[in-house]
Amino acid sequence: MAQPMRIHIFGASGSGATTLGRAIAERLDVHFFDSDDYFWEPTEPPFTVQRPRDERSALLLRDVNGAGEWVLSGSMIGWGDALVSEFTLAVYLRIDPELRIQRLLARERERYGARVEVGGDMHEQNQRFIGWARRYDTAGFEQRSQMLHEFWMKSLPCKLLRIEYDAPSNEWADVVLDALGRR
Repeated sequence: MAQPMRIHIFGASGSGATTLGRAIAERLDVHFFDSDDYFWEPTEPPFTVQRPRDERSALLLRDVNGAGEWVLSGSMIGWGDALVSEFTLAVYLRIDPELRIQRLLARERERYGARVEVGGDMHEQNQRFIGWARRYDTAGFEQRSQMLHEFWMKSLPCKLLRIEYDAPSNEWADVVLDALGRR
Protein backbone atom coordinates (compact mmCIF):
# COMPACT_ATOMS: atom_id res chain seq x y z
CA MET A 1 0.00 0.00 0.00
CA ALA A 2 1.38 3.40 -1.00
CA GLN A 3 2.10 6.02 1.61
CA PRO A 4 -0.64 8.69 1.83
CA MET A 5 0.32 12.05 0.31
CA ARG A 6 1.42 14.37 3.09
CA ILE A 7 3.09 17.61 2.10
CA HIS A 8 4.92 20.02 4.37
CA ILE A 9 5.51 23.58 3.08
CA PHE A 10 7.75 25.95 5.01
CA GLY A 11 10.04 28.96 4.79
CA ALA A 12 10.42 32.39 6.28
CA SER A 13 7.39 34.24 7.52
CA GLY A 14 5.89 35.96 4.49
CA SER A 15 7.39 33.54 1.96
CA GLY A 16 3.98 32.27 0.88
CA ALA A 17 3.86 28.87 2.59
CA THR A 18 0.30 29.25 3.90
CA THR A 19 -1.02 30.59 0.60
CA LEU A 20 0.66 27.80 -1.37
CA GLY A 21 -0.46 25.18 1.15
CA ARG A 22 -4.08 26.24 0.86
CA ALA A 23 -3.88 26.28 -2.95
CA ILE A 24 -2.43 22.77 -3.12
CA ALA A 25 -4.86 21.36 -0.58
CA GLU A 26 -7.77 22.85 -2.51
CA ARG A 27 -6.55 21.52 -5.85
CA LEU A 28 -5.99 18.04 -4.44
CA ASP A 29 -9.09 18.13 -2.22
CA VAL A 30 -7.13 17.15 0.89
CA HIS A 31 -6.98 18.54 4.43
CA PHE A 32 -5.03 21.72 5.13
CA PHE A 33 -3.32 22.59 8.40
CA ASP A 34 -1.24 25.63 9.36
CA SER A 35 1.28 25.41 12.18
CA ASP A 36 0.32 28.86 13.51
CA ASP A 37 -3.11 27.48 14.44
CA TYR A 38 -1.36 25.10 16.83
CA PHE A 39 1.61 27.22 17.93
CA TRP A 40 -0.46 30.18 19.15
CA GLU A 41 -3.29 30.34 21.65
CA PRO A 42 -6.34 32.12 20.23
CA THR A 43 -6.01 35.56 21.85
CA GLU A 44 -6.95 39.17 21.22
CA PRO A 45 -4.71 40.65 20.02
CA PRO A 46 -3.60 37.53 18.14
CA PHE A 47 -0.18 35.88 18.17
CA THR A 48 0.74 36.93 21.70
CA VAL A 49 0.62 33.68 23.72
CA GLN A 50 2.44 30.53 22.66
CA ARG A 51 0.80 27.22 23.45
CA PRO A 52 2.95 24.92 25.57
CA ARG A 53 5.10 22.71 23.32
CA ASP A 54 3.53 19.39 24.35
CA GLU A 55 0.01 20.75 23.94
CA ARG A 56 0.58 22.15 20.44
CA SER A 57 2.29 18.95 19.36
CA ALA A 58 -0.55 16.80 20.69
CA LEU A 59 -3.20 18.97 19.00
CA LEU A 60 -1.42 18.83 15.65
CA LEU A 61 -0.84 15.07 15.86
CA ARG A 62 -4.49 14.49 16.77
CA ASP A 63 -5.70 16.43 13.75
CA VAL A 64 -3.33 15.07 11.12
CA ASN A 65 -3.64 11.47 12.33
CA GLY A 66 -7.34 11.51 11.53
CA ALA A 67 -6.92 13.26 8.20
CA GLY A 68 -5.45 10.76 5.74
CA GLU A 69 -3.85 12.95 3.10
CA TRP A 70 -2.95 16.53 3.97
CA VAL A 71 -0.89 19.65 3.45
CA LEU A 72 0.78 21.32 6.43
CA SER A 73 2.24 24.80 6.16
CA GLY A 74 4.56 26.63 8.51
CA SER A 75 7.56 25.86 10.63
CA MET A 76 7.27 23.30 13.42
CA ILE A 77 10.91 22.55 14.14
CA GLY A 78 11.36 21.35 17.69
CA TRP A 79 7.71 20.60 18.40
CA GLY A 80 6.24 18.85 15.37
CA ASP A 81 9.14 16.58 14.54
CA ALA A 82 7.04 13.47 15.18
CA LEU A 83 5.45 14.15 11.78
CA VAL A 84 8.68 14.29 9.77
CA SER A 85 8.59 10.57 8.97
CA GLU A 86 5.07 11.03 7.57
CA PHE A 87 6.05 13.56 4.88
CA THR A 88 5.76 12.51 1.25
CA LEU A 89 7.27 15.80 0.13
CA ALA A 90 8.73 18.85 1.87
CA VAL A 91 8.67 22.18 0.03
CA TYR A 92 11.00 24.99 1.07
CA LEU A 93 10.05 28.47 -0.11
CA ARG A 94 12.53 31.31 -0.25
CA ILE A 95 11.99 34.68 -1.90
CA ASP A 96 13.92 37.93 -1.93
CA PRO A 97 14.04 39.20 1.67
CA GLU A 98 12.91 42.74 0.83
CA LEU A 99 9.94 41.48 -1.19
CA ARG A 100 9.04 39.18 1.70
CA ILE A 101 9.10 42.05 4.20
CA GLN A 102 7.02 44.25 1.86
CA ARG A 103 4.45 41.45 1.69
CA LEU A 104 4.43 41.06 5.46
CA LEU A 105 3.92 44.78 6.00
CA ALA A 106 1.05 44.85 3.49
CA ARG A 107 -0.51 41.73 5.03
CA GLU A 108 -0.36 43.16 8.53
CA ARG A 109 -1.92 46.45 7.40
CA GLU A 110 -4.66 44.54 5.55
CA ARG A 111 -5.41 42.29 8.53
CA TYR A 112 -5.21 44.83 11.33
CA GLY A 113 -5.46 48.28 9.76
CA ALA A 114 -4.76 51.18 12.13
CA ARG A 115 -4.04 48.77 14.98
CA VAL A 116 -0.48 48.25 13.63
CA GLU A 117 0.16 51.94 12.90
CA VAL A 118 1.85 54.31 15.35
CA GLY A 119 -0.53 54.74 18.28
CA GLY A 120 -2.40 51.50 17.54
CA ASP A 121 -2.76 48.81 20.18
CA MET A 122 -0.74 46.33 18.05
CA HIS A 123 1.99 48.72 16.86
CA GLU A 124 4.71 47.58 19.26
CA GLN A 125 3.90 43.90 18.75
CA ASN A 126 3.96 44.42 14.97
CA GLN A 127 7.32 46.17 15.11
CA ARG A 128 8.80 43.26 17.09
CA PHE A 129 7.34 40.77 14.60
CA ILE A 130 8.70 42.60 11.55
CA GLY A 131 12.12 42.91 13.23
CA TRP A 132 12.10 39.18 13.94
CA ALA A 133 11.05 38.42 10.34
CA ARG A 134 13.83 40.65 8.95
CA ARG A 135 16.44 38.58 10.82
CA TYR A 136 15.44 35.30 9.09
CA ASP A 137 18.25 35.50 6.52
CA THR A 138 21.01 36.47 8.98
CA ALA A 139 20.04 34.84 12.31
CA GLY A 140 21.51 31.64 13.67
CA PHE A 141 19.79 28.83 15.53
CA GLU A 142 18.21 31.15 18.13
CA GLN A 143 15.11 31.75 16.01
CA ARG A 144 13.44 30.50 12.86
CA SER A 145 16.09 31.28 10.29
CA GLN A 146 17.50 30.20 6.98
CA MET A 147 20.40 28.63 8.88
CA LEU A 148 18.03 26.60 11.06
CA HIS A 149 15.93 25.52 8.07
CA GLU A 150 19.04 24.51 6.09
CA PHE A 151 20.24 22.40 9.01
CA TRP A 152 16.78 20.83 9.50
CA MET A 153 16.34 20.05 5.79
CA LYS A 154 19.42 17.79 5.89
CA SER A 155 17.56 15.46 8.24
CA LEU A 156 14.40 15.09 6.16
CA PRO A 157 13.80 11.52 5.03
CA CYS A 158 11.48 12.56 2.17
CA LYS A 159 11.94 14.27 -1.16
CA LEU A 160 12.72 17.99 -0.77
CA LEU A 161 11.63 20.57 -3.33
CA ARG A 162 13.25 23.99 -3.09
CA ILE A 163 11.41 26.91 -4.69
CA GLU A 164 13.65 29.94 -4.45
CA TYR A 165 12.05 32.46 -6.74
CA ASP A 166 8.91 34.58 -6.71
CA ALA A 167 5.90 33.52 -8.75
CA PRO A 168 2.13 33.48 -8.34
CA SER A 169 1.00 30.70 -5.98
CA ASN A 170 -0.81 28.87 -8.80
CA GLU A 171 2.52 28.55 -10.66
CA TRP A 172 4.23 27.27 -7.53
CA ALA A 173 1.36 24.82 -7.05
CA ASP A 174 1.94 23.49 -10.57
CA VAL A 175 5.62 22.90 -9.73
CA VAL A 176 4.69 21.04 -6.53
CA LEU A 177 2.03 18.93 -8.24
CA ASP A 178 4.47 18.09 -11.05
CA ALA A 179 6.99 16.93 -8.41
CA LEU A 180 4.28 14.66 -7.01
CA GLY A 181 3.17 13.46 -10.44
CA ARG A 182 -0.34 14.72 -9.61
CA ARG A 183 -1.00 17.47 -12.17
